[in-house]
Amino acid sequence: MGSTKIYLVRRDCRQFLGPMTKDEFRRSLARLDFGLQDEISGHTGPWVILDHKEQLTEAYPEISSLLAESLPLSWRETTSHARIISRHRTKSDRGLKSPSHKGGGDGFQEYLVKRRNRNRFVTVFALLLVIGLGYAYQAYLLKKKDDVPPVSEMQALSEKPDLTEFLNAMGIKVIPYAAKIIKSQKNGSSWLPLFRLYAFNSTGNIEGISQKILKGEVQANFNLECTVESWKRNWKENEVQTQQFLSGQSLQKNQWTRLLSMDPNWIKRRPQKGWEKPINIYEGCLMTADLAIHSVAEEVMAGRPGQGGLTKEVFQAVRLRLEHQLNVVRGLPSISGADASANEVGTLGMLTCLETQTTVVAMSKCKTVIHSKLDSFIGEHFVLALIQVAVGQGKGVADELWKSAAKDGAGFMRSEDIMGSMEYVSELKFLELVLGGLEIDQAKGKMKIEFPDQKFDQ
Repeated sequence: MGSTKIYLVRRDCRQFLGPMTKDEFRRSLARLDFGLQDEISGHTGPWVILDHKEQLTEAYPEISSLLAESLPLSWRETTSHARIISRHRTKSDRGLKSPSHKGGGDGFQEYLVKRRNRNRFVTVFALLLVIGLGYAYQAYLLKKKDDVPPVSEMQALSEKPDLTEFLNAMGIKVIPYAAKIIKSQKNGSSWLPLFRLYAFNSTGNIEGISQKILKGEVQANFNLECTVESWKRNWKENEVQTQQFLSGQSLQKNQWTRLLSMDPNWIKRRPQKGWEKPINIYEGCLMTADLAIHSVAEEVMAGRPGQGGLTKEVFQAVRLRLEHQLNVVRGLPSISGADASANEVGTLGMLTCLETQTTVVAMSKCKTVIHSKLDSFIGEHFVLALIQVAVGQGKGVADELWKSAAKDGAGFMRSEDIMGSMEYVSELKFLELVLGGLEIDQAKGKMKIEFPDQKFDQ
């Protein structure tokens, strides 16, 4: 008979194995998936107990022949029952003595019953063990969940001037469970501002929370990575080009020059939902960049190979610019004040100087000698500074000097900034309203209606 025939094995008159081919039957027999007291049926034939040698030989000679090849001599010599199923004994069988030939079929039947009972016991024990471990793990998680302090407690710590206690408590008690907390529909949104405060005061990352969640909704052209490590890597990759921009030699576009060029008043006008401190991703990027440049400086001073040649003058210029930007965003006095041009030099010094003035006359004194390639860039920022002068003026009408300067500089303004393609739509609208003759407070009122998510009142 061909090997393509199939068979069924019936265990204990209720469990069926198969259908299987002759080869599959041989492998199942080797695995002890069934015993010789079980029955077999093949190709619409009768059910025959495997241990009934004569009946098996008559009905399924190919199976009888397979058993004769696979089982020891005892099965081939006897017409009653075999002593063992297979010549392969596993470690688990060593606790059971093989029934002797003298015991005949009764001994083998007793062996099978003992083995099946033991297997059932092991299966039940393993199942109970798994269930017990599951309950224990759930209890562990519940206990750990209880270890996480309430969000109100962390909120209170975040409002202290010194964030050391907040950062330590978050790092130990909350951050290990951040991935689970952020997925909670009940508490995730409440914790998100605190996760952002922690992230941008440390590395810019939190394990278990994606950068997409940490950054939130951003403008389409904003693709800064904003982690400390990415800032450090980008500085080392673009250090020469960045210094060319800082010295006013050329307009270089990379992560660092884009960030350092951002008008802090532009950032301050754009608070984001789900942010408290920092108020948006742009302030968050300033924070991690500040951490990164200090880290690079420390590595240079430590003489570590491959850390670039950051000079004291360049470090000072970048540090002062970042500190100025952060102070403006937070409503604090600028470190440079009216004497910014004296304290800072080059491109960054000029930007900071423009952003700290309150009159057109004072702004005109900020310009220093830079390459003509930066003329459009500086012209754009001059108009941004004019807009902030008007915003800070409050009531009244812009004077003629302001209007004249704004009209002259309007040609430099586009809907997107030159350096990073961030949108200037609202700034252009405010400029249009004031140049159109509206009083400044009236222009602010219209901006509140047309751009409710932005702040033109400070």
